[in-house]
Amino acid sequence: MKTFDEFKAFLEESLKDDLDSLETRRKNMRHWRGRLGGILLGVTTLSWALAYLYSSVSIYIIVAAVVITAPIVFFVYRKYFLDETIPANFKDLIVKNLVTFVDPALNYYPEQHISFDDFEASKLFMLRPDHYIGDDLIKGEMDGVALRFSELHASFESNEKVQSTVFKKKKLVWKSIFDGLFLVADSPIELNGRVFILDNNTYKTLGYLGTLIQKHHFYYGQYILPTNHEFRDKFAVYADDKLEGEKLLTEAFMQKILRLKSKSKSRVFISVIDNKLYMAVNMKKEIFKVNLNRSLSRAEHIKSFYNDLYYMLTVIDELNADEFLEASAHEAEDED
Repeated sequence: MKTFDEFKAFLEESLKDDLDSLETRRKNMRHWRGRLGGILLGVTTLSWALAYLYSSVSIYIIVAAVVITAPIVFFVYRKYFLDETIPANFKDLIVKNLVTFVDPALNYYPEQHISFDDFEASKLFMLRPDHYIGDDLIKGEMDGVALRFSELHASFESNEKVQSTVFKKKKLVWKSIFDGLFLVADSPIELNGRVFILDNNTYKTLGYLGTLIQKHHFYYGQYILPTNHEFRDKFAVYADDKLEGEKLLTEAFMQKILRLKSKSKSRVFISVIDNKLYMAVNMKKEIFKVNLNRSLSRAEHIKSFYNDLYYMLTVIDELNADEFLEASAHEAEDED
């Protein structure tokens, strides 16, 4: 992977004028936000000063002055000075060129994400989301394997009883199903059935009951006990074909997933279904976030985008579908 210094040099040579133009637009927006905010503050201060100097000035007049001025200031700012296209323009300029520069086989689509059909096809989450959004789709090939990945946020509505001072009432609450990086990759070998590798934190929190549920979770298939004790402690494995699942769990394969979990410091969920590998890394970290309070042209800001891409590609490279599945296939053939 090319270094940030190489991309910085490319940026200075090819994209500097466009980036400077974006930064000028950002500064102009912040300038007018400050001036209009100052006007609102001035009206508020003047109202209180009049109330202090002239006791005959009603408090209601002061409130009215603020109530009238605030919407006017807000309207003027949104209509004439707010530039909501800056984040999208910045992503289109910086991230798209960064992705292409780092790996020409990858393409970036800032407003797209992994489809809901792919999310459901993974069978990784039993709950159906009521709210499903995402962005920053990257698709293409890595080491000859077709893949696509994006940021996803899936949640569901939950009516919870909230205790008030008088009585209990129901309140609508959004609860997260998944929040992080979701990957779909072609599997280079065919499997007879489905294989699931699930982060088992849910089971561990339930103690002995969790162990029973883990071993008899028929929704995912037959429970498999990994030979690696560390892996067994952190993941629950299921397969339609138990023998096929056991052959897939080579020591090299399990070590890769353990490193992935350690590097990402996140919960990891993997399934292999119908010649597709699905991976969900529940990292709860917003990728490629544009901070309009910071200079868009500063190297530190741009480097944060490079670090996000580096992190995503490192996670995927750590779990190279082609490498570990082919290795598993060879070991299975040797055992036969």
